[in-house]
Amino acid sequence: MYKAGDILFFDPYVFTDSSAPDERRHFALALAPNRVTSFERQPMPNSIYCAVITSQVPRRMQYAHLLAPASYQCFSKDSYACLDRIDMQSLGCLGSGCQQPLDKVIALDAKKIFKKLKAVLYSRPMMDPFMRATIFREWKKLLPVTAV
Repeated sequence: MYKAGDILFFDPYVFTDSSAPDERRHFALALAPNRVTSFERQPMPNSIYCAVITSQVPRRMQYAHLLAPASYQCFSKDSYACLDRIDMQSLGCLGSGCQQPLDKVIALDAKKIFKKLKAVLYSRPMMDPFMRATIFREWKKLLPVTAV
């Protein structure tokens, strides 16, 4: 089972945010556990809700977060979690040549990602409110515990 904050590798990843669907090998950041996707209005069995991770500098940096290779061994150069590029991906497309998940988001990055992710998800009026609340609940579990 995969959880929010897991870094996964798909072969292929199906991009749905372009004019023509595109498939390539790609990294992705899990936004919610794969067990909750069966509650979507149009369930895709055996799938996970995730955001694209790219090594190219995103056009909209306000919705992206830098994942530095110093903190994540699975990356050889600076990579960006593009939180405004969200897709439902089949777990059958996970790369089979490596152990999944490749890594997990560290607590300090989780805090920054959560702030940006809230802005993205609230800007999507057509998003299922259950899925939005589930994503928020799962990401709150990743936040660092602050001293009182």
